[in-house]
This record gives sequence, C-alpha cells and structure tokens, in this order.
Amino acid sequence: MKEIIIKEFNKRKMFRYCDEIEKLIVDGETSFLLNFKDTKFFEPFAMVYFIAFVHRTRNTKGISFEYERSVTTDACNYADFMGFFDALDGQISSKATLEYDGKTYIKIHSLTKKAIREFEVQNNIDMADAVTHFASQMAQFLLRNRNSKPNTEEVLTYSLREIYRNVLEHSTAKEIWSAGQYWKRNNTVELVILDNGVGIRNTITKNIHLREHINNDLQAIRYAMLPGLSGVAFERKGKKPPDYGYPENSGYGLYVTSEICRNHGEFLIASGDSYLRLTPTKTKTRKIYHQGTAISLKMNLDSINEISILDIVRKGEELAKTLPYKANIRASSLSKKL
Repeated sequence: MKEIIIKEFNKRKMFRYCDEIEKLIVDGETSFLLNFKDTKFFEPFAMVYFIAFVHRTRNTKGISFEYERSVTTDACNYADFMGFFDALDGQISSKATLEYDGKTYIKIHSLTKKAIREFEVQNNIDMADAVTHFASQMAQFLLRNRNSKPNTEEVLTYSLREIYRNVLEHSTAKEIWSAGQYWKRNNTVELVILDNGVGIRNTITKNIHLREHINNDLQAIRYAMLPGLSGVAFERKGKKPPDYGYPENSGYGLYVTSEICRNHGEFLIASGDSYLRLTPTKTKTRKIYHQGTAISLKMNLDSINEISILDIVRKGEELAKTLPYKANIRASSLSKKL
C-alpha cells in the first residue's frame, strides 16, 4: 500500500495529489493510504473534487483507498464537520433541507433530481421555482447574520440557480454534489457544485453550429461561457428542443455567473481533461480529468452588493450579436432576473 502524505489541501495541491496517484496507478500501484494527520488546510472545492476522484478511481479501476486523520487538529476537525471523511468512504449526505447550526459552512451533500421533482410536485410549482428554492436555501444559510444587503442574496441565489439549471438540463447526472463556505477574514463565500454527468464537451456540441469548431474540452468550456451558445437551444435544427422542465433556455446563465465571479472573486470550472480558473487579474488552465463538471464560485460580499444582473445580461446580448456563430441574441426572461 502506497502512502500519500497530504500537507495542504487547496485546489493546486489537490490536483497534484491526483496526478501523483494517477501516475502510480500507471506504474502498477493498486492501493493507497491517504495520510491527513498533518494536513494544515482544507478547501471546499478540493474536498468535493477529490471525493469524486476517489469514487471514480475506486469504481472504474478497482483501486482501494484508506485514510488516516488527526482527531485533534482544527483542520481535520473542519474536514470531518464538512463530511469529507465520511464521503471518502462513500457516505454523502442527501438531506434536501439544510439545518442552520450557527456554522459558517454548508456540509458536502447530494441534491438529487428526484428530490427536486418531489419538491416541485408537493408545492405545485414549476421546476425553475423548485431549483430557485434550493439555491436560495444555500444563499440564506451562508449569509445568515452577515449584515448583507438584499442584492447580495439575490446575486448568490441567481448564480447557484443557474449552475443547478445547467446540471439538470445538460449533464444527465442524477444528483448534484454541493458545499459552501463563508470566509470571515475576507468576507467571501465559496459555493461548490459538482456532477458526474457527461461533461461540457458532450453537451455544448449538441449545438449544430458549434460542432466543427470544438476539438477539445478546453475549447468546449470557453464556448459554453459565451452568451447565447446553449447546446440545448440549438440541439435539433428546425425542431423544438426537448422539454427539460424549464420554459426557456437561451445560454446566458453560465456567462452571467462567470462574469460575476471572475470580476468579484474567482470562477473555476473543470470538465473532461481541462480546468479553467478566472480571477480579476489572472486566467489559468490545467490538465485534469473529471467525467462531469465541477465548478467553484467565489464572491466577495462587499464587492457584489451593487451588481446589476440585468446590466451583465445586456452586455452579453451585445456580445452575442458579434459572435461568428449562430447565437441567441436575446436572453430568456429567466436569465434576466432571480
């Protein structure tokens, strides 16, 4: 059994540990001991992504994983509270209702399509309103007692709702893994959303106008972030797109959300073999592997107070007019507001 000593568990280090494990598997290693005894720091995205990595590697390659952790360090206790160690063993919480306990985080949990559908039927609402409910629940949880302005909650809810919508409409995944964290030191929130679906490349290329232009996963990610280029909206030429439970799909949600985060925090998206990270000053890419799509939304609460979602949508509509591909030049009414 090969021991992997994990000193820090942020995004950058986590991807390196995944690379190390993959290389050792190629060299013939079949079992690993993950040593978290001296880990100094855990990030939400790193935990959620690594859980998916361990599950996939265990299930598809027959690799075994065990772990050791400290029961006294703050870092390991935090990861335990987040449900990280239970999830490594395969036990991911599936509570549809979050319970506020005064903490600054939302545990790693699974929200299933079935739970969303059941909530929709029980409350006699449409799918969009059901998804908005679950997104709002997470936003309110993280903002409780933060003295935030109403617009802050709206921006968080909108961003999370649009990512949830993308998963439900495009990914074919049956569940969404989520987690959240409020960082007091810089008044920032992080929301993590991951699915194990078919990935962005397989969905954006349903758009018949883009297929010949997309040759790799990074290209697919970049196209998906442009306004008006939905794979669903242009899935079948001359025919009404399939009913995914929403009245409209125009391809603006990911564009608006990425614009908010890249200018007021950090936007990270990983799908297939590529990772793209955007901040106000940097753009970074990396080779990875994730079958579905994993996203991290970071937003500074002071910075997003004055954001106008409608202004960003209008900017996107103007950009869509200049694209050399057929695009929706008008965002849906759902994409313009909460």
